[in-house]
Amino acid sequence: SMTKSPTQTTSAPTQRERFGRNVWQIMVVSTNTLSSLQALYAALGGAGWTDNSGWMSGHDPCSLSPNNWAGLTCDPVTRSKIRSINLGGKGISGTLPTELALIEFEEGGSNTGISATTSSGLSGTLPTEFGSLTAVQTLDFFYTSLSGTLPTQFAQLTSLGLFRMHFTFISGTIPTWIGTDVTSLTTFAWGGLAQAPWNGPLSGTVPTQIGMLTKLTTLQMGQGSLSGTLPSQLGKLDQRL
Repeated sequence: SMTKSPTQTTSAPTQRERFGRNVWQIMVVSTNTLSSLQALYAALGGAGWTDNSGWMSGHDPCSLSPNNWAGLTCDPVTRSKIRSINLGGKGISGTLPTELALIEFEEGGSNTGISATTSSGLSGTLPTEFGSLTAVQTLDFFYTSLSGTLPTQFAQLTSLGLFRMHFTFISGTIPTWIGTDVTSLTTFAWGGLAQAPWNGPLSGTVPTQIGMLTKLTTLQMGQGSLSGTLPSQLGKLDQRL
């Protein structure tokens, strides 16, 4: 009689084994976050950045091995959400994509947000969609070529602590929601053009609501076309500024 050979058992193949090594691994970050970062790379000329290590390489943006995508930090516990995106000094060129509003940022983290300081190649306007980034604590676009006005949707950024838009072409008046809706600011800087003669597009008067920013330690309104007198409410900030 014939002897049956023992049944062999094998473990399920991994995604790499099924599809090869040059594919995207299973991601910990959400699909929205991944596609948003890919859109950011495309919109700001990622192929020409001075440091784009990790980007579009196929591994998770928050992977420990290899390292995070250059300029990204992630929440240290689950590594599934973005803590910060730092684009400064990379030689970025282009406009901010609206898809950035879909990134899942860490909630309750430290310095959560987006920074692209001293990036003259960054142009265009601030997307209104950014108003949905309610976990963001930092928006730092100091010395860029951004223009347009400050979206009213930013009144929803109730976690915002650092807001720097000075030496840009962003124009308009200081909104009253700074101090009423957005109350956690520690740093507020806006005004001054990003080129000579350094007379900024900031206009109007200083709203009394700024005096309600009880955590404010840095206030910079640059050289602009502000008029009127400083509200007496600013006297409440004397010991903190």
